Amino acid sequence: MFNNEQREEIYKIFAECFHDVIVPLLEEKASKDDIARLEKKVAGIETKVDGLQTKVDGINSKLDKVLDNQNKQLQILGKYNERIASLENRLNN
Repeated sequence: MFNNEQREEIYKIFAECFHDVIVPLLEEKASKDDIARLEKKVAGIETKVDGLQTKVDGINSKLDKVLDNQNKQLQILGKYNERIASLENRLNN
């Protein structure tokens, strides 16, 4: 079929084609180490996001308490305004 020179030439062409086409494709693929490193990064980011969410929940809780306190104070002021208006009506009559 093929003599040794022809076989060497075919192998040489095949090797060149392989390195020109397949190797660049393989270089673009992520390795197991790359994936493991990305998983660790994502886990770290998720942990940070969870921590931030906990802080946001704490801030929301404090804001709710402040708003409740303000509503109570507004109700008290409303009652005082009603009493003042009632006293003014008595004085004017």
